[in-house]
Amino acid sequence: MLKCLLLGIPLAEVHGLRERADPPLARMLADFVHERLLAGQEVPPEVWSLLDAYPGVPEASDAPDPGEAAQRPLVAPAEDHGTRG
Repeated sequence: MLKCLLLGIPLAEVHGLRERADPPLARMLADFVHERLLAGQEVPPEVWSLLDAYPGVPEASDAPDPGEAAQRPLVAPAEDHGTRG
């Protein structure tokens, strides 16, 4: 499933997707969502519907809010280490 997401293959094309969905897959998808949001990247909408089916998966509920993640800078601000040129 993750390879399909990374390659941009719609999950609707995965044979037996609903039968394969289970808590371990939900945890993997939650980790995927977490990484994508923190990196400022989009999450395919179909991922959310799979996560919604497993609200008890702790990692799924720990995924950052998309709006919050979008406000994070993609690059940490440069720090002044006291060097002068």
